Amino acid sequence: MVSVALDTSRLECRALRCRILGIDPGLRHSGWGVIDDVRHAMEYRDGGIITPPVKEDISVRLAFLYRRVVEIIHVWKPHMVAMEESFVRTDNAKSSLLLGMARGALLAAAGCACVSVACYAPNTIKRSLTSHGHGDKEQVMKMVMMVLPRAPKGRKEDFYDALAVALCHAQHHSGGRMGRNV
Repeated sequence: MVSVALDTSRLECRALRCRILGIDPGLRHSGWGVIDDVRHAMEYRDGGIITPPVKEDISVRLAFLYRRVVEIIHVWKPHMVAMEESFVRTDNAKSSLLLGMARGALLAAAGCACVSVACYAPNTIKRSLTSHGHGDKEQVMKMVMMVLPRAPKGRKEDFYDALAVALCHAQHHSGGRMGRNV
């Protein structure tokens, strides 16, 4: 049996600064973004896309996702991880299952690093940024860029979706006091 000592300093955000890693999970592309919530002023830190090798076996791809998120957590030391929940498609069970596997690898990476994870439904994420749960990708991206003006432009949707997840968590964690940017 392996025992893991929890680092309680990471389980909750500190009162003045909270570092959040947002993840938009996917087996082909997983977006990630790190923000700091400094007294409810959002600061962009870093982000990108994790792209597992598509021609490899599923186990290799999942291990790739796992290792990359462990590296990101090691470098950025987030207090929290926020992740989008899976949208279960009834018309394509295989895609839903594969997405669930990717989410599992990403959740395991955060768990092994002793970082708490908060998961949000896609409509909750959109509502936290656009005031309604059915905003399109373009609206979400524009709001991310407005709240985080230092975030790079011209990236893949998954990158902006990951930042949107992090911003959603910042808003929910701070009681809805999001809006200023630095």
